[in-house]
Amino acid sequence: MIRDPKDIFVSSYFFLQNMIPLPSVAAWAKLFQSDDFNTWGSWAINTAGYWSQRHRPNVLVLSFKEMKRDLPAAVRRIAGFLDVQATGEVLRRVCERSSFEYMKSIDHKFEVWNVIP
Repeated sequence: MIRDPKDIFVSSYFFLQNMIPLPSVAAWAKLFQSDDFNTWGSWAINTAGYWSQRHRPNVLVLSFKEMKRDLPAAVRRIAGFLDVQATGEVLRRVCERSSFEYMKSIDHKFEVWNVIP
């Protein structure tokens, strides 16, 4: 899954500001562009690594924007890639449980801060 770096920057800033003290937006931008932004390092280097492998038969690269634009098509594409024969009902439920609304309704299950001692 590849996401636009601008979207990651904005999303991560607003997501994390309620959990940890964050620096100014300018300082966050500088950190975001560094190799030390997150556990996985630079967005550009990480994305380039996957992008260079996109032609391999066991690699499927999707964009976050593509999934948001047409989630059912993306789920069908993933199912096809995995050679999973899913009924229309299964695909509908996967889409339902992959929606932003559903994820927000179970937000408490993703609170890492409650599990880390």
